[in-house]
Amino acid sequence: MEVFPHLGSQKRWWRNYLSSKDQVQSCKSEMRNFKELLIWQKGMQIWEESYDLSRLLPSEERFGLVSQINRASSSIPANIAEGGSRKGVKDQARFIQIALGSAFELETFYLGIQRLKLLEESMVKRVLDLIIEEQKMLSGYLSKLEA
Repeated sequence: MEVFPHLGSQKRWWRNYLSSKDQVQSCKSEMRNFKELLIWQKGMQIWEESYDLSRLLPSEERFGLVSQINRASSSIPANIAEGGSRKGVKDQARFIQIALGSAFELETFYLGIQRLKLLEESMVKRVLDLIIEEQKMLSGYLSKLEA
């Protein structure tokens, strides 16, 4: 049973986005090298894109939407990294779940930006595609941790 059916095949995404078989083995035992994880790297890319886009939003959104976008986008790689410091699989999985929740929160903000036409459609689509890809990767990673 898939965790998020609308995200597609979890197994396929898991295979496509892990950089090596070693990561499959290490995700249950030790995630200390979190910077090598593609989920962390993608999270950092989303954070950078989000930061750049947030500067293009209207100035009246500075303390509202901009602040929320920056918090949610930074939370994705930060929670992956923090999970990497944990020894137990349950703790690691909990931080991956938090990162996944932040990805869904961020997606919601960009869907709102899209509806309100606060940024160009192509700019929003690019970051939404990254976020959805990250959600799939995190879901697959989480499934592997919990297996």
